[in-house]
Amino acid sequence: MHGQLRTAMDFNVLLIPGLLMLALGIGQRFSRRANALWQWVNKPKIVLVIVLGFWLLRNLPLQPFLWLSAAH
Repeated sequence: MHGQLRTAMDFNVLLIPGLLMLALGIGQRFSRRANALWQWVNKPKIVLVIVLGFWLLRNLPLQPFLWLSAAH
């Protein structure tokens, strides 16, 4: 990333949710509220559905999904 968040987001939109999950994973050790949210979010099936859905949608050559691809 080298501090260029906008450029990194152009290549992969899942960067921001990934960073939020990382922060939540770290924060769950220090906060009961973050721990409860972490228990809900940290499910392999949920993550798998999100990643596979993103992968499928970003490869569709249709107008609403073109902004997801890195080659726009």
